[in-house]
Order: sequence, then structure tokens, then C-alpha cells
Amino acid sequence: MIFVILFYLDRVSCGWPTTQASIVDYGIIGPTGGGLHRPYVRYKYTVAENSYVCERLSILDISIGDKQKVMDQLSKFSGLTEVTVYYWPLWNGLSVIAPSSCTKKILFLIFITLIGLIGSVVII
Repeated sequence: MIFVILFYLDRVSCGWPTTQASIVDYGIIGPTGGGLHRPYVRYKYTVAENSYVCERLSILDISIGDKQKVMDQLSKFSGLTEVTVYYWPLWNGLSVIAPSSCTKKILFLIFITLIGLIGSVVII
């Protein structure tokens, strides 16, 4: 159920209102050696005279990879002091820097097997 809610929020985030945010810091979260790493960009913004701090790049944050890949993703924030953020109008504390593309298509695949139904969701 939670995945369905997150998936819905990810799909509609491209239509959320925007505001400017100040970048507080950014970096990489992950093990010191090899393994998977995740980028973060911490930013501060104000909506309706309330200040918020967030570090979410997208709702379904799937930008996980090796350290070099994540560093390449973060390079676009190098030297920036401000970014445009998209915030959820129902709760302004939830925001993203990179909203999903509203042009993505969703395919629900359902297979009937001898044991039962097997399903999957594919986003293209």
C-alpha cells in the first residue's frame, strides 16, 4: 500500500507548485569502500512564511549506484546556491528537486500460472 501512495506522489509531483530553495549542503551517503551509494542535496525553502529543510531528490529516489555514478549526478549541483523545488500543496514539507516525468507510461503485467497470479509493474 505504501508503494502505491509513493508511486502516486511520484507521478503527480511534476504538477506541484514550485519555489526557490537555498542549497545547504550536498554529498554522498554510503559505505567508505565499495558498494552502493546514494546522493543527497539538503535544501531550505519557505512556503507561506513557514521554512522547511528537505533532502529528497525525487519521491521514488532510485538514484543509487556506485560512487562514481553518484558523484557524476551530484556534479550538476556544484557551484549552485539555489535550486527550484516542487512542493506538495497538501503538505508543504514534502518537496523534490527532480519531479517525475508526467509522460511515463505504466504497464501492469499479470501472468496466470499453476500456482496463482504473478504480477509486476513496469514503468517506461
